[in-house]
Amino acid sequence: MFRLQGCLLVVALLLSAVPPSLAAQDTLPRLKPAMGASVERFMYEGVGITAVSFHYSRLKPNTLSTEVAAALFPDALQVGALLLAPDVGAAYDAKGRGFDLLLKAGLSALAGVGAGVAFQPGYHFGSGLLIRTGKASGIRLDVVRHIYLIDQETEGIWSVGIGFTSLPAVRR
Repeated sequence: MFRLQGCLLVVALLLSAVPPSLAAQDTLPRLKPAMGASVERFMYEGVGITAVSFHYSRLKPNTLSTEVAAALFPDALQVGALLLAPDVGAAYDAKGRGFDLLLKAGLSALAGVGAGVAFQPGYHFGSGLLIRTGKASGIRLDVVRHIYLIDQETEGIWSVGIGFTSLPAVRR
């Protein structure tokens, strides 16, 4: 409960930190995507693993568009394996003053190569919040539920991430 309250406090502080001049100027049509990197924590039954994620989000206000992400798990590299979690789907961009709220869903997978090869298909749904902090930059917060088919059963895994993103530039 304390962690949830702490996260809500951080989101509120970040939203209040957007300079009014930047929020007011953020009215241009979106032609370029938001691209960035995050540190994410994937959690399953009280156990977590950290990933570095790369995100590509088309930004079209009040419209569905493309959302692509790929997570790499550095801990797996230490034991000679490559473990990835790619996501491909759609996101609805609910644009606000100085931020974009992405409601997203699509296909997911866990893919690994090491002593053998593993592929666990699945799907995901969740949200992302892109908060403008500069002329062409921002902070990205993501909370996503992944459902994977593992050994003929579905398993749910949460991921929570924070990172930096490029945004379409605003004119001054």
